[in-house]
Amino acid sequence: QAFEQAFRYAEQRFSLGVVSSIEYNEARTNLAQARAEALQAKYKYIYKLKILEFYSGDGFSL
Repeated sequence: QAFEQAFRYAEQRFSLGVVSSIEYNEARTNLAQARAEALQAKYKYIYKLKILEFYSGDGFSL
């Protein structure tokens, strides 16, 4: 969420001509990376939860 706010701020500043395109692209890249890391963490959590379910004898379901 902080990266989204930082990107919006950079976007506004870029539209006003206060920051360079390099800084704008850096903020956009940081946002994309943060989203990818959050998604990866979510799927790692689900994967480990399913492993736990399997070994605890609850079966396995998707």
